[in-house]
Amino acid sequence: MPRIPDDHLFDHEKRVSGKVTLITGGGSGIRRTTAVEFAKRGAIVIVGDINPEGAEKTAAGVKGFGGIGQAVRCDYTSWDDLVALFKFAHTTCGALDVVVLNAGVPEAGDFERTNERQSPGA
Repeated sequence: MPRIPDDHLFDHEKRVSGKVTLITGGGSGIRRTTAVEFAKRGAIVIVGDINPEGAEKTAAGVKGFGGIGQAVRCDYTSWDDLVALFKFAHTTCGALDVVVLNAGVPEAGDFERTNERQSPGA
């Protein structure tokens, strides 16, 4: 893969302007930063996180940059919570353009031997 010159790194950053973006695990860390960066580029950001206070803080950060941010509590090990999160995005915004699956549920073990019972919602 060829190197992208630094002055071309953000040539297409406005492609997310006005796009509805769902970021899972967006209540803290690099996921929060990702949400804010999408907002800086004009995206409408929905933040899902198991920690509602963290999600709200991220949504406030998005709004601080003039973006539109919504926070939703979501436990990614719960299928019902995931369905509710995506329904919220569709009902609230009418569409979903970008999904950043960034929530992490650490699980030790061999991937090929892990089943749904061991990792509900995976």
